[in-house]
Formats: sequence, C-alpha cells, structure tokens
Amino acid sequence: MIVRIAAVIIGAFILGIAFLAYRGWIDVHWQTIENQTQAMAYNASAAVLAAINNTASKYAAHPSLVSAENTPISAGAGFLLGFVVGVKR
Repeated sequence: MIVRIAAVIIGAFILGIAFLAYRGWIDVHWQTIENQTQAMAYNASAAVLAAINNTASKYAAHPSLVSAENTPISAGAGFLLGFVVGVKR
C-alpha cells in the first residue's frame, strides 16, 4: 500500500515537472535525471545484494546449523514417519 502511494506521488511529481517544462516555465535536463536515476537504482540493487550475501554467509557459518551427514538415523526415521502420517491426513 505504501509503495503504491509513493509511486503515485513520484508519478505526479514527474508529470508536474513535464508539464512545467512543456509550458516553458522551467528547463529540465532529462538526460541528467535519467543518468542519476540509473546510478541510484544500480547502487540500491548493489546494496540489497550485499545485504543478502552478508546475511546468507552469516547463516551458513553458524555453528548450530545441522547438516544432513551429522543427523542421526533415529531423527531421520522420526521425520520420515511424521511426514508419511502428515501426508495421509
């Protein structure tokens, strides 16, 4: 909901600037706006990817992470039995 409201506000702002430029009241350098918008989008996506990689590496290195080769047979059998009962219901 908030993203939609923000998109409408940004769209109205750009539409207002385009109208003022069309009427000749202001001079807009659209190429500069395009370049800065692309740079901002690239930096934002790089920051999101860095945060995801950082989080993933922290969870992968966590000592409490249980791996399949260290799981006892009884735990695997219990899981399998619970899975079969759950699927039948």
